[in-house]
Amino acid sequence: MERLKIEGELISENTLTKMLDISVFTLRYWRQKNKGPNFVKLENGRIRYPRQEIHDWYEDQVSKGVGRPIKGESDAIPNTG
Repeated sequence: MERLKIEGELISENTLTKMLDISVFTLRYWRQKNKGPNFVKLENGRIRYPRQEIHDWYEDQVSKGVGRPIKGESDAIPNTG
């Protein structure tokens, strides 16, 4: 059976915490408070983050001055454009 193309577009909670260098608890807190990137909750209860949502959220944070890109950091956040 062929894998769905969408599998590559959805990032797991654990992968995102590694990408952002934050704890799982921080990411879960952000979800509770409607902060952080938008996410989807799958039927099995797992949380996934669409790559484009991560990218858009990150760019918004940088534009607000919340975070500043460091050398090589642009490669860390996947670009779907």
